[in-house]
Amino acid sequence: MLREKMELLRKKFTDSIAEVEGMLAEVSGGLVEASEGFLEKVAAREERVNQFELELDFFCTSIISLYAPEARDLRTVLMILKMNNDVERIGDLLYGVAKVVAQLREQGEACDPELRGLLDDAGAMFKRAVDAFFEEDAQKADAVLADDDAIDQRRHRIIGRMLETIAKDPDHVRRYYSNIKATQKVERIADHATNIAEDVIYMIKATSVKHQHEEGHGKA
Repeated sequence: MLREKMELLRKKFTDSIAEVEGMLAEVSGGLVEASEGFLEKVAAREERVNQFELELDFFCTSIISLYAPEARDLRTVLMILKMNNDVERIGDLLYGVAKVVAQLREQGEACDPELRGLLDDAGAMFKRAVDAFFEEDAQKADAVLADDDAIDQRRHRIIGRMLETIAKDPDHVRRYYSNIKATQKVERIADHATNIAEDVIYMIKATSVKHQHEEGHGKA
């Protein structure tokens, strides 16, 4: 019975991840050209991700209380329980980016051209972090941590350029401010992918790299 529950847990978690990956594709495309009903499609996916979070929380705690898993099974349940929050937060952030995109479109404004590349790279970090979990690959998780630094640098560059442009073109301050908000949200997506990667490393090596990584990259 426990084996069946563990398989179902993995399936539910995989389904939740698939919804987030669908959101990543929707929002990435919307940054170039938002289709009809773009925001509604992203919102529907975000609602499903929220529902998955509730179901996974309940399912994980039920497995622990009813079946008392041990060793590898227990680690898997606890990891999914922990990563579940990061996955849901990524869904929230993607919806936030989608709202910015929709607002800019309504105003006849465009998103910063560098934002899509930033989002695609942050999304790739998330996918690799999740793959590292399912494959139990600490090396792949380590690579996600390294990518986070590059995302931070690009975020600083985009926002710095926006702030400089505001001074030269104050009539369009709303456009630049909206792009800054979207950039910050994308950077936070990368942070949550990093959280997942750090947890994977802890699961595999029983060694926490969270504080070392934060200190090494100036994270608060």
